[in-house]
Amino acid sequence: AIVCTMIGITVLTANGSFSFQKGDILVAIAALCYSIYLLLNSSFTRNVESISYGIYQLGFAGLYALVLTFLLETPTLPNSSSSWIAIIGLGVICSAFCFVGQTVAQQYTSVTHTGLIFSLEPIFAAMFAMMFIGEGLTLKLIIGGSFILIGNLFAQLEHLHVLRFLRKHQHEKAIHE
Repeated sequence: AIVCTMIGITVLTANGSFSFQKGDILVAIAALCYSIYLLLNSSFTRNVESISYGIYQLGFAGLYALVLTFLLETPTLPNSSSSWIAIIGLGVICSAFCFVGQTVAQQYTSVTHTGLIFSLEPIFAAMFAMMFIGEGLTLKLIIGGSFILIGNLFAQLEHLHVLRFLRKHQHEKAIHE
């Protein structure tokens, strides 16, 4: 499942060259950091109340972003209602809801499944780009997206197969006792 998903992501992101540029290295470092975050998050959500934990994470990320904004940027307030709506929508739906939702959901699944679910992000980005800004459906998108979807499907089927095996094994063990 992971190999299939990685092939799909490579198809979507490769631009004819497999040489590493400075940005590729930064993205690889960010992916490594995000993997560490998923591992830690999985561990922590099993031992704490996940909604509160997600809210604390969101608060820390917001405070961290606020400090960096004042250190590295020249902040300005939006000047139109559509800008405010976009900011509120992104802040509430894309940040707050997803941050807290991830911590709640991650206590019920494995880190690998969480990572595979996040690999669907380019597919959703492409779908929204087609719906909202009229981008076309390309062969590269179809092939890469298909590999990602197949990888996620394999992971789900594997997960169901393992659960059935464990239930059968527990049932047989109970019969013998």
